[in-house]
This record gives sequence, structure tokens and C-alpha cells, in this order.
Amino acid sequence: MHTGIPLAVTGKYLIAAWAASDSQTDQPVLSADSKTTFTVQESATGKTIASVSCTSADQLTLQPGSAQSSTRTSANSRYLVSGQTAFGLNSRTGRCYTNSPNSKGIDFTAVGDDGTAYGLIHTGDSTDASRLYGRLPIAPDGTDSTAQGARVDLASGSAKALTKAAEVPIYLTAADGIFRTGDVLAVYPRR
Repeated sequence: MHTGIPLAVTGKYLIAAWAASDSQTDQPVLSADSKTTFTVQESATGKTIASVSCTSADQLTLQPGSAQSSTRTSANSRYLVSGQTAFGLNSRTGRCYTNSPNSKGIDFTAVGDDGTAYGLIHTGDSTDASRLYGRLPIAPDGTDSTAQGARVDLASGSAKALTKAAEVPIYLTAADGIFRTGDVLAVYPRR
């Protein structure tokens, strides 16, 4: 049977994960052993707008609401990022950016109107927080973040690591980028 987990809600969309399970009481996990289908659905009707099936070299726990903090829609509502997945809502397509034997995953933080998305390269550690799918990996106040940023072109699917000193936006409007460094929020105009 398939077990559905509601991961986030943004605007009129619900993002859910669907995994095959022997029991509805099993804790769903995104892993290399089985595919998990991620869907963007209209909240009012339940109609599926886009979906993608993913695996991950990590063992990431899927919990209700776990991707709420990392789910963003572009200002023009053409693109949506959530956890380690990205969707073109007009084209009804999705892509996975999960860890694989050949590449590291990307935990998304923002997406722009042109389909350029930003995120942090996923670095798993021994903490429970790093094993929770969709959590926004921002260092607590007063600590240094060692996470490296990435930029993704959602049209081509290509991803590029940013320099280690580069900050990634946590939200993009049509004109501005919002950044968080420690306990400071800053807004910068986009050029």
C-alpha cells in the first residue's frame, strides 16, 4: 500500500510524499532502497499538478510538515522548491536533488521567477536534525555555518556549487533577495 505524508503547504499547494509500505505504522524513509514519489497537489481539489520519484543515498525520515520551512514558490508562481525537490508548475515537471553515489543533495532555500533556485549542499551528520527530510539547514544563532551554497538552473537541471563564502537567499521576491546570517535578516535588491 502507499502511505502519504503531507510535507508542506504553500499558497494553494500541498506537497506530499508517497512511499510504498507494508504497514501504515511504518515511519516512511527516503532511501536508496525504494522510490518515494513527491507530488504538488492543489489544496482545494487534491488534483496533482506535478510529481517526481526520488531515491537518496541518505536515510532521510519523512514526517508531516518536515519540509514546511524549506518550501518556497517563485513570485510568479511558475516554480516551487521543497526540501530536495524542485517543480516547474507550468510544465508540470519535477526534479530530484537528493544525495546519490555520484553527487551531493541540495536542500533548497529559495527560487526565482526565472527558475534559478538556491540552496545548501546537504551534509549529513550524526544528528537527528540532519536525517529529517526538508529541514532548512541554517546554523543556530552564534555558530558558524559550514554549509556551502549552490545555484540550480531548473530549466536545464544543472547545479553549481557557490564559493564557500557566498550566502544563499532564504526567499526571493520579484525585485529583492532576503538573506539570513546568524540572527540578522537583510534584504538586497536583485540585479
